[in-house]
Amino acid sequence: MRNLLYIDEILVELNQLRKITTKNVQVVSIGGCSRSGKSMLALELMKRYSNLGFACRILNIDSWLISFDKRKPFSMVTERYDMKAVNLAVEQIVNGLIVFPPVYDPISRRQILAIGNDPFSLKSGILIVDGVLALVDEDLLRKSDYKIFVKISECKRLRRLIDFYNRVKKISRNEYKKIIRDRELEEVPLIKKSSVLADAIFEW
Repeated sequence: MRNLLYIDEILVELNQLRKITTKNVQVVSIGGCSRSGKSMLALELMKRYSNLGFACRILNIDSWLISFDKRKPFSMVTERYDMKAVNLAVEQIVNGLIVFPPVYDPISRRQILAIGNDPFSLKSGILIVDGVLALVDEDLLRKSDYKIFVKISECKRLRRLIDFYNRVKKISRNEYKKIIRDRELEEVPLIKKSSVLADAIFEW
């Protein structure tokens, strides 16, 4: 595991991986706590990798969030996602098949389409799998060729969480304070622990 401060360092390692593998599609999993900047890193990697002339696509695990009304009471983070479906989608994409990821609405907190309208496929290149459970789920870890854990200061992360719940989800202050408090106890320790499984740690 290495601490990487620059995106270009990750690109160098991904290029080395591309040269030594015989796989058409390499799976890069990006994990980290909620609002730590995983999607920001994924987008920047896709942009830079594409600029080099290589195909790169992002698969967001949040598409497979289970609707709020279908979750168990006091569910753990590992129970809030359909990771079996995530792993099936990754396997299908790696094997050259087309998948149609579901559509999850973060405002209503429900899955609005079980089968989305946007086809997702990748014949060769880098498949970035982005989500809090990317380095937690054992099946996904086995499918991953390179694993990145994203860190950010606790102050920034909590500010982003509050902004997300307030501005995007538009829920009350009391409600988001309870959600954050519960997640800090149940979810965050598990996600942080997964950093030891990363090939590289990237910090904003």
